[in-house]
Amino acid sequence: MDLAELIGKYETYENMILEDCKNWVLRTLSAKDEVRGSRIWIDGLEFDCSVFRGIRELFIVILPVKGAETNLPREWFESRYGKKKGNRRYEALQLTPIPKVELNEFGFVRRVNAGLPQSLLSKYENLPHHIAGIYKRAYRALQNAFIAACKRDKEVLSEGIDTLLLGVLQNAGDVSISEKHAYFSVSHANDSQFQYKFIGTQIDNIVKEFIAAPHLEHSPFELASALVCQEAVDSLWKHRAELEVRRGKTISVAFADLDNVETLHWGAESALIGDANLVAIELCECGGLVLWLNCRREFARVIAAAVNEDLDSFLLQFSKNVSRLSRMKRAAEAAFKRARTPLVVGVLLDLAKKIVLDPIATIIKHKLHFP
Repeated sequence: MDLAELIGKYETYENMILEDCKNWVLRTLSAKDEVRGSRIWIDGLEFDCSVFRGIRELFIVILPVKGAETNLPREWFESRYGKKKGNRRYEALQLTPIPKVELNEFGFVRRVNAGLPQSLLSKYENLPHHIAGIYKRAYRALQNAFIAACKRDKEVLSEGIDTLLLGVLQNAGDVSISEKHAYFSVSHANDSQFQYKFIGTQIDNIVKEFIAAPHLEHSPFELASALVCQEAVDSLWKHRAELEVRRGKTISVAFADLDNVETLHWGAESALIGDANLVAIELCECGGLVLWLNCRREFARVIAAAVNEDLDSFLLQFSKNVSRLSRMKRAAEAAFKRARTPLVVGVLLDLAKKIVLDPIATIIKHKLHFP
């Protein structure tokens, strides 16, 4: 499965895991007691089983079905069943929370909570742990598929610059700085859009970073996908002109001062950089594209000094990449002019997405007025 398809099916995947968990819980209950739909009867009492998602949480709740007895005070049970038996019956209907199980994985659910009546604790107190196991296996598979798809879809503009970055960081003389502290991005001068270009093991590092420092609303998958795939408004472009930034120089802007039209993207970027400020070093410009190196402020001085020692190499490699991309675009446009049927165009569009680049796929859409 390619990256675009994986991201497109993410919500469906989360819903499938949820359904698997619901089915597992009901199968577990039905192995011991009578179950009809989400209802279960235990010792003559009727309960309802619910499995649902909250904000980054999953809840398993087994509640007594609302009826006369569930809303009555303890004294009523004692008067009807005697003090000892009445107390047991009353307590059996009270919801008791089970300690939550934490999940630090790649998907949406961060923790599993459960609440059961006291009378069911001995039978089902391990429900959250079993459900957490289902989610862990599913999220590990999602994580592996995401990393594999990112590495397969390496873009033309990133070719060769990964080797240059490793050389620069080695020459920086600070062993605490590695490729997980500096990230490339490319800006489009004509429309002020930019996108990150991750290299080497950076995808693995990004996944680990987002899992270790989870976001309040979005899953690590959503944050990583936003940075890897989305183009965002390049607020730095405006500051670049104002500050007269030149090649090899740094620009530092607080994330709070950026245009917050891409909330998810900026949130993901801020979490990745791990700083309140974004520092970018302009490496070179070619063919209307600008190559930047982004890092935390504490590393900016050392990285900028090392980068300036080899700026010409970045320009040479990036120029080759831009030239290759231009040739691909021209070849793609020529192919579309020869296309005679929607079927052929569709095949070419899929081919451009999988083999070449998203920009080429965008050209196809615009040329042929596809949605």
